[in-house]
Amino acid sequence: METLNRRSLKSVFVYGRERLRRAGIDNFALDAEVLLRHATGLDRVTMLTNPQIPLDERVVDEYHEYLRQREQRTPVAYITNSIEFMSLPMYIDRRALIPRPDTEILVEHALDMIETLTESRDGRQISVLEMCTGSGCIALSLAHYAPGIHITATDLSADALQLANENAQRYATGTNIKFLKGDLFQPVAGLRFDVVIANPPYIPTADIDTLDEDVRLYEPNTALDGGADGLDFYRRLCDGVCNALNPGGVVLFEIGYDQGTAVKQLLAGAGLSAGVVKDLSGHDRVVLGYLSPSAKNKKFAEEII
Repeated sequence: METLNRRSLKSVFVYGRERLRRAGIDNFALDAEVLLRHATGLDRVTMLTNPQIPLDERVVDEYHEYLRQREQRTPVAYITNSIEFMSLPMYIDRRALIPRPDTEILVEHALDMIETLTESRDGRQISVLEMCTGSGCIALSLAHYAPGIHITATDLSADALQLANENAQRYATGTNIKFLKGDLFQPVAGLRFDVVIANPPYIPTADIDTLDEDVRLYEPNTALDGGADGLDFYRRLCDGVCNALNPGGVVLFEIGYDQGTAVKQLLAGAGLSAGVVKDLSGHDRVVLGYLSPSAKNKKFAEEII
């Protein structure tokens, strides 16, 4: 094991930053800082304002291990077992895909839809179906920021559902969520919802091998691979969505940057009015769909599309 000449917080951080830089880690400075904060339990302000804090050998050894894992391209979130999503701390490990900031756009638009539907439903509780729930971050965020709704979340992976349940136990709003194991709509056959939301696998199979090692080697392939053209799950979702959606209900799918037109056409083919939302970079990110808007919410549908 390499040794450090000094054991101060600053010297250990400088050492970690340089070690990750030499290893070719793109965000070497940020990653070194996050891992050191995890090892020490210190917040960022304390680290910046108290650079000479001495660190004991146990902390330094722990930091060495974190650096070793990151050199092997283990994602930082899997090392720290933590990720912030919609300003909520989530536990994360290799049982599920690491939540991305882009997915917050999906949640923000879903919250907007829920608010508008609530206003148009005379106070009736809004029901939400979320598929491919993974870590449960989408369902938990919706339950946290719209506590009056009821959510059913499904996933085919028992491991992912276990992780989602563990996250739900951290929040009282998790009691508004029912997690069910099964393939897409299968666990809720015969039920209908006001909002259907999903962030399914959408990377074309041939592109998997081109992904960064952080993703390709560590994140679950089943949460990434969307088939030959990346649209396999959207075809299945669009085939079944009308049977799971209440009239006037809303559909929201996260998509790849170049899939907006294709997924919009799939929803239109299923009989829904559809529109595409772009992210802050100007790329297609979310497809919205509406089923048979009534006169009461027709204006709402027209404005969004």
